[in-house]
Parts: sequence; structure tokens; C-alpha cells
Amino acid sequence: MWPWGWLQARLEAAVVAGEARADVAASTVLELIAGSILIATATRPLDDTGPEWVDRMVDVIIRGIAP
Repeated sequence: MWPWGWLQARLEAAVVAGEARADVAASTVLELIAGSILIATATRPLDDTGPEWVDRMVDVIIRGIAP
């Protein structure tokens, strides 16, 4: 199991619950999260990546993996 096994387990549970598509790889979700954070912290002032930014990113990622 890869080091982020908790994410794989959560994604599998979301698929069973009908909350996520079965064709979405946990590694892809991790890359979306990590990439968003990396680019945002490299290109924005830190005070521009607060709760509102997090909410926007979560919304986009959740809509992207939804069935």
C-alpha cells in the first residue's frame, strides 16, 4: 500500500457510498490537492490562501470526482 493509503480507503468508501466515481485514482486526487497547494503558495501571498481559497479548491475537486 502506498503511503497515502488512508486516501485510497476514503475514496473507496466514497465510491461505495455513491459519492465518487469508480474511475478516479487516489493518486490523481492527491496530485490535484498537492499541486493546488504548491502553485498557490508559490504564486500568491499567504493571506490569499485562507479558508475561502480552501473552500473553492475543495468544491472544484469534489465536483470533479463526483459521479
